[in-house]
Amino acid sequence: MFFCSQWSIGKVIDFAASLASLRNDNNRFTAKKLRLCHMTSGEALPLDHSLEAWIAKEDCPLYNGGNVILEYLNEEEQFLKNVDSYLE
Repeated sequence: MFFCSQWSIGKVIDFAASLASLRNDNNRFTAKKLRLCHMTSGEALPLDHSLEAWIAKEDCPLYNGGNVILEYLNEEEQFLKNVDSYLE
């Protein structure tokens, strides 16, 4: 999938969930939220940041055409526990 670099992370999640027919309850108070995570660091990207801001980061940027992880996380989780397991 490809996304506009000016979109917020929240909009990217909504768009990807819709295309992939994934349950997206991010607007509801539920246990798990669909989050976009950095492929290298495992960090759950803040919903209000833009893709453009993450592409421009000097330390650990996203890459145009690179991979990201879409995963359900609890509200308090800010990082994936084992990023390497997504590469297997």
